[in-house]
Amino acid sequence: MPARLRPNLDFMPSPVPDRPGLVIRDPFHYSDATLIIPPALVPSLEFFDGERRETDLRACLVQITGDLDVSGLMQHLEETLSTAGFLEDGNYARLRETAEKSFADAPLREPAHAGSGYPNETAELTETFAGYLNGATKGDGRRALAIAAPHVSPFGGVESYRAAYASLFRQAFGERIFEDPPRAFAAAMSALQAFQQEPAEFFPYSSRYDAFLKGDIELTDQEERGVAIFKDPAKGGCAGCHVLKESVRDPVASMFTDYGYEAVAIPRNDRAPRPRKPDLGLCERTDSVTPSDDAASCLYFRTPSLRNVALRRSYMHNGAFRSLREVVAFYATRASDPKRWYKSGVPFDSVPARYRARVNVTSPPYDRKVGDPPALDDREIDAVVAFLGTLTDARYRAAP
Repeated sequence: MPARLRPNLDFMPSPVPDRPGLVIRDPFHYSDATLIIPPALVPSLEFFDGERRETDLRACLVQITGDLDVSGLMQHLEETLSTAGFLEDGNYARLRETAEKSFADAPLREPAHAGSGYPNETAELTETFAGYLNGATKGDGRRALAIAAPHVSPFGGVESYRAAYASLFRQAFGERIFEDPPRAFAAAMSALQAFQQEPAEFFPYSSRYDAFLKGDIELTDQEERGVAIFKDPAKGGCAGCHVLKESVRDPVASMFTDYGYEAVAIPRNDRAPRPRKPDLGLCERTDSVTPSDDAASCLYFRTPSLRNVALRRSYMHNGAFRSLREVVAFYATRASDPKRWYKSGVPFDSVPARYRARVNVTSPPYDRKVGDPPALDDREIDAVVAFLGTLTDARYRAAP
């Protein structure tokens, strides 16, 4: 069967008048190719779903072209998509591995996610921004807090987004909604609220663990060992902060966080340039409503939810760890083998000495002495990682 078309590609109508069709490009830049699929061939792309057979694709192309001999066209289509790195096949795997290794090994990582379309020369850049901001009203003199910028051309895509959203907005709230800005703002908040209350989109709770809570499936033996270790206060002790309630079938009761703060002294990220000063966490917030900008709050970081945690490419507030197994191993061995994590040999060398007494050394698995057996052995670490993999929502399990 034809390989599956990658679901994480960008698809958009062609902006080139004399080359209509569907533009496909890779937002992750594993591939630099950009394809324009002619309008007539666009329906054939749905047969690259990893489930349809070649005979199904052939039948589609016969219907499109009216020609019984479509072997050459089918081969050309498959080879073009594969060569571009747009199919989930061996070529894509090689492109992805090469790109990720190059990124990981690079001594300096240039920004690539935004800004590449701007001129490098100061005069040209000034002229470009003058064109973008022409006609903009002046501010009210207050300090700007942030700039929200769509990752599209100010002269191209933004107009399309503006027209599409305005049309949908008028359909939902009336043709004259924009004539009353306060009412339009309230309507936008209402739309956002409605989205956040749409379970299927905003909080599907469709992981294998959720299905287990509902009694629909069983976990594997390794996953069951993992959840037992996760809950055991004398072993992982993870559930003390990453709260779950298996006695309640409603997934909302198992958000895997207590929304609290913890000081664990994450090691330095040796792959990143050393910051001019350490990240001290909670005490660096400047929120006037719930202030925490005092020394007593330093070194504490919010306990995150572990839902979909297996999807992340880096972990902890500074990206120090690259895999979920590395995270679990850190928690399991930080106390018994600190030299493994703190390269100077001084425990907690990643944080200022005056705050090291705040690091948690009393709760499992941190309550061991140097040289003691680790809180978890390799098999137990693997079991916890396997369990954490059950927290991935269904729509992400289908992704590569």
